Parts: sequence; C-alpha cells; structure tokens
Amino acid sequence: MLLNMKLSLSPLLALLPVLIFAGCAAGKRTSSAQSEMHARVESEAIVQNFGAVETEGVRSYLAYLEQRLSLAAARIPNAEAAHYHFILVNSNDPLALSLGGYRVIISKGLVRALSNEAELAFVLAHELAHQKLGHAHLLEEESSRQNGELPAAEIEADRFAVGLIALAGYDPRSGAGALVHAYRANGLAENRSTHPALESRLNAVLHAVLESKWQPPGTIDRRAFRMLQRDLSTSG
Repeated sequence: MLLNMKLSLSPLLALLPVLIFAGCAAGKRTSSAQSEMHARVESEAIVQNFGAVETEGVRSYLAYLEQRLSLAAARIPNAEAAHYHFILVNSNDPLALSLGGYRVIISKGLVRALSNEAELAFVLAHELAHQKLGHAHLLEEESSRQNGELPAAEIEADRFAVGLIALAGYDPRSGAGALVHAYRANGLAENRSTHPALESRLNAVLHAVLESKWQPPGTIDRRAFRMLQRDLSTSG
C-alpha cells in the first residue's frame, strides 16, 4: 500500500522558504529500506539547517499527535502498521515538508498561522497522504506539471486527509480553515502550476466531508495547542 519518498536535498533547501503543505516536497520512487535511510539522513540535514524545537512540551505534544494519527491510519482497510514521526523546526516561514519513512517536518511559522489543533492535524495528514498515495515522483517529472497531475495530487491528498483526521476524532471541516490560513500566511499565488486554486481545494474538502458521512462532534482544539502557540510566540 505504501510508496515512500526520497528528497533531493540541495534543491529542497533552496526552495524551503516557499514550501508549505499546499505544495509539498517529495522525490523519486525508491524501495522501503532506501526510503527510510534517505528520509532519516535528509530530515537530519534539514533539521540541522533550521534547528529543531525540542523542549519537553513540544516533544510531548508531537508524540500525542503521532500516536493519534498513527492509530487512526491503522483503521484504514489494508493499512500497513506504521508509526509517524513529526519534527518541529525553528523557522518563521509556514513550512510543512513531506518526507519518506513516515516523517513530516513542520515549522513554528506554520503552527502560528493555524487556528486550532484540528487544522494542524489536517496539515500533517495531508503530508502523510502524499506518502501513502504514491505522489513521490510527481515533482521530479516535467510531464506531471504539463498534464496537471500536481494540482490533482494536492486535492487527492486533501481528501485523504479529511478521512484520516475524521478517523482520529477531529472535526474534518477544519481542513478548510487550514487551507485558508496556509494560503494566507504564505501569500500563495493560485495560478502556480503546482497548486490548485484555493476555491477548488475548499470545495474538494467540503465534498469529502459530506461523502464521508461524518457526524459531529469532533475535536477541534485542546488547551495543549494554545499552550504550544503561546510558547512558540514567546520563543522568538
């Protein structure tokens, strides 16, 4: 079921200031063992470049999200057992990078831009969706841009993320808020070949919620998210 990702590190580091989860970083197809090795090496390089935020509170909070989304993913039919690993880096840009080996890197700027924990869960789920849906090769294939596959992949990942956070007990409608806040924070131009128009993504998210037959209630926010935002705001 799983296709993993390998990043080309040099181009990635050059692009980092403009990458958010609306346009995720990915690489070529590779074997599971190779992907795990490259994801570990390249994630360590990216973290070293920015610096990780590894306070006890941050690590505890991310561990909670890792467990919650991992357990939800295990409920997907034919799912392969996996434990996700989320890393918070010290950048004020709104970044979310999709790495292989179930790793996702997010930034302080992204957490600050979002309104609640459910929105953050959607961002993380969207990144993981790219790994699960085998989108790794698209960013390195020129034909993908020419054929409009990249915008389609973004919407596909959005729809997957809606289902995953609903399984995790979040309100999946929060995906719409996450998209609005991410586009606004990044000043993302909607005519880029890699990004669908925001309206298209919002419609896809709302349709996915309706098709999922999800019923309220669902978690939107917790005190821990507000505490995280406060701590990140005071840390510079």
